Amino acid sequence: MLRFHLKKITLSLFLLIILAAGIILLYQISMDVKPEKPGNRVVVLGIDGMDARLVQTWMEEGSLPNLARLKRHGTFAPLKTTHPAESPVAWAAFATGTNPGKTGIFDFLNRQVKTYQPVFAPTTFVPGKTLFNILPLKKPGYRNNLRGQPFWSYVSENGLKSILLWCPETFPPPAIHGKVLSGMDVPDIKNTHGTFTFYSTEPVPSKRDIPVLHIDFVQNKAQTFLPGPANWLLQDHQEVSVPLLIEKFRDKEVLQITLDGQHQTLSVGQWSDWFEVTFKLNPLVKIRGLVRFYLRSLQPETRLYASPIYLDPRKPYYPISYPGNFARQLVDKVGLFKTLGWKVDTWALNEGYLDERAFLQDAYETLYQQEKIILHLLKTEDYHLFVAVLGVLDRIQHVFWRYIDKNQPEARLPMDPIIAQAINNFYVELDHFIGKVVRHLDSSTILLVVSDHGMTSFRRAINLNTWLWKNGFLRFKTGLDSLPPAGKFFPKVDWFNTKAYALGMSGIYLNVAGREGNGVVWPGKEYESVCEQIRQRLIKWRDYKHGRPVVHQVLRRQEVYQGSEVQHAPDLIVELKPGYRISQVSSLGGFEKQTILDNVRPWSGDHVSVAPERVPGVLFCNRRIINATSPSLLDLAPTILQLLNLPVPSTMEGRSLFQTSSLWQEITHKNSDRKRDGSSLIPNKIL
Repeated sequence: MLRFHLKKITLSLFLLIILAAGIILLYQISMDVKPEKPGNRVVVLGIDGMDARLVQTWMEEGSLPNLARLKRHGTFAPLKTTHPAESPVAWAAFATGTNPGKTGIFDFLNRQVKTYQPVFAPTTFVPGKTLFNILPLKKPGYRNNLRGQPFWSYVSENGLKSILLWCPETFPPPAIHGKVLSGMDVPDIKNTHGTFTFYSTEPVPSKRDIPVLHIDFVQNKAQTFLPGPANWLLQDHQEVSVPLLIEKFRDKEVLQITLDGQHQTLSVGQWSDWFEVTFKLNPLVKIRGLVRFYLRSLQPETRLYASPIYLDPRKPYYPISYPGNFARQLVDKVGLFKTLGWKVDTWALNEGYLDERAFLQDAYETLYQQEKIILHLLKTEDYHLFVAVLGVLDRIQHVFWRYIDKNQPEARLPMDPIIAQAINNFYVELDHFIGKVVRHLDSSTILLVVSDHGMTSFRRAINLNTWLWKNGFLRFKTGLDSLPPAGKFFPKVDWFNTKAYALGMSGIYLNVAGREGNGVVWPGKEYESVCEQIRQRLIKWRDYKHGRPVVHQVLRRQEVYQGSEVQHAPDLIVELKPGYRISQVSSLGGFEKQTILDNVRPWSGDHVSVAPERVPGVLFCNRRIINATSPSLLDLAPTILQLLNLPVPSTMEGRSLFQTSSLWQEITHKNSDRKRDGSSLIPNKIL
């Protein structure tokens, strides 16, 4: 009898195991469900800032053979960008196939409507929670502010695998069927977008936002520290730092750096390797980072630059990849890499703390590291969709444009030919990289090379807030009507007598009653009247230097955007004439004595503030696209979905660049027939 019961129990247990295994198998099958006829694999290379006019010129000159081959056998067309032509705005439109009125991203900056204070638009910092300011209950984090669904979400929902590298709008990383390494919005260890540190033996006036630390050598040693993150566990958020020892040697032209138990020796003009550094918030909570140093000079004054401190990809304090161990796995395969979204330090170069040679060396090393990651994954991973967005070209153009614009206020040719040809040389390097990518693809894989916008000159800086003040739309508190106050974030503004204010790189907001914290402009007739007054006066505005118009056009938000998020857009969008840009001070709610100033800083190329048609991006494809007349960023999401044989959601405003469904059938190949032999690199197919 006992034996019978044991057999019965054993049989029941066996059946239970079989049932559980079946459920798990069905779940896995459901996760891997694919379209009945999966389309071609699609690889998208996003090159932030690649300019259609420069590409056309240098292809004709023979400098860009791989892009020229794509054009000859496939497709090349200028690509329409967004209003305004700003990276977060444009890449959000690329991701969703919708205009900013639906994505909710209108600028790098948004404002807290009740306090008027600027905030970063793409993401929101979410503070952590503690118990008695000692024990962490919830870590701080970030929230992605993108509205709408990116095309890679639809790809994932249909069971197709995606690889996403450095795509804007992917921080924090989304959980998809595939792998994600977050991009543009990832902060440094200080929760900024690139705060460096500078050490000098000479008296250096410290700017408010830049840690400039004076060092003294005693017996050839200087004891200092590396500033780290604010300790969110403490009520006063006191900054955490790590001791730093800098040593000279009597008979050697080198400097030794000791940080967190590691030693490296640098010569003048040399970058260090990675230092791994740990900041201890308390005995239980640590934040790990990576930092590099550059020795700018040793004698007579010692000047040492420390990069922003990057989140360590092996154990990042905030999630930067999906799955969570993907970043660590990449380190194991290709070595340590930068995690900060803004990967090269334009800020330090623009402020004079980093020289041009050092900047270029770091830019190339950054590109090579990204290239290594991309080629490794193309070779080793299976995928249906592969998207990688590279931002270094955009940054190089920003700070070296003055060397290709003879009309720049401070235009000059440097003695160093490498600096003079920095932009052209980097386009050539990217062309080589694109050629390597093509050789990693089989003949049926479709390659798209796209950019979010182009680039143009930034010769004169415009302060819209100063203009609003001088034209009576903005007022200061008593006693400040003759000279604007210094600072940013709308210092000493009399909101009860202010009708309009400017924020970001193209927007003017009215101080609307019932909307803003201290609004005075009533909705309806007064609102319409103030909008029209500002528009008319801006259109008539002339540059005192040569009498030319400053403003191309002023648009009402409903003229530009459609969707549920339009209510959060600036009331007026100002598009400037070529050569002008909103000043950095104005964009942050600050004032300057003059409304227009010469731009004499290294940051001499830009794409924001001007009319979008002045700065088109690029579209390349290794197929001939007949329907590529005036393509737009909004067209790319539906095009990619159709390439993958997936339905295009009705919410997407863009159109697929295919002409007919029959042409789609012509270019669809079975995945099982794919080879990686690199033959027929540019298939002559028609989309």
